[in-house]
Amino acid sequence: MPAKQLDTDVLAPFLEARELSLVHRYVEMHLKFEALSDMILAFNERSTRVRGMLGEVVASEDGTLVVDASLEGRLAPIEMELASLISFIRPALQTLELASRSVNLDLGIAARKYFRDKHFPKFVPDELAA
Repeated sequence: MPAKQLDTDVLAPFLEARELSLVHRYVEMHLKFEALSDMILAFNERSTRVRGMLGEVVASEDGTLVVDASLEGRLAPIEMELASLISFIRPALQTLELASRSVNLDLGIAARKYFRDKHFPKFVPDELAA
């Protein structure tokens, strides 16, 4: 899946309004999203490869998977890659979610100010909506 290009037209009003910090945070969030998407795609590709290899696995009577030594050796490096990817993905998801909430809230506020329209839609975090 090709990377989604950053739509700079969306940022034009914020640049014109000199909301440079907000634009910087938006671009940074976009780049983090792209990196996270790449990691998720890599994780998916490797886990799909493992599932294909598991066709060679036999289950014992108690349900334990029995893997022959040659398959175990081939799986070990992929398991390490998957563990490494997931150790980056989990915290990155949390960080990106917090950043996106903050940026989206500030985009709405800045758009209302720029367009002088108090009805311009803005993001309201769940905890503030109640």
